[in-house]
Amino acid sequence: MPLFYNHESDEEISVKLQTKELANWIEHLEFVTTEINHLLKLKKELVINKILEKELLDKKEENEVLLSIFYNYRSKVENSIECMDIACDMYYLNQQEIFREQYLFHIREYRALKAEILA
Repeated sequence: MPLFYNHESDEEISVKLQTKELANWIEHLEFVTTEINHLLKLKKELVINKILEKELLDKKEENEVLLSIFYNYRSKVENSIECMDIACDMYYLNQQEIFREQYLFHIREYRALKAEILA
């Protein structure tokens, strides 16, 4: 099944791409929450120092905040097809870039913390 169709406008295609990317970020962040919960359970069995435990809890909170932002933004992106001018389209494209950078930064930090815990 094709992702795009000939009858779709550039705006419709852009919204599809943004929505698909956002769904991927949300799915990954939901998994990170689950994974952090498992790591916190493991810490009871393993000796994880209090600093790492606090960092893990802080990262879980950051993850939840980012998830909340993305959940909220998802409904706005789905409605962005109604943009009537370039300024509106550019707003959503810029927001997507800002959120992409936040997502990538968060995941890099989380992976580094996880590697430290599992090392």
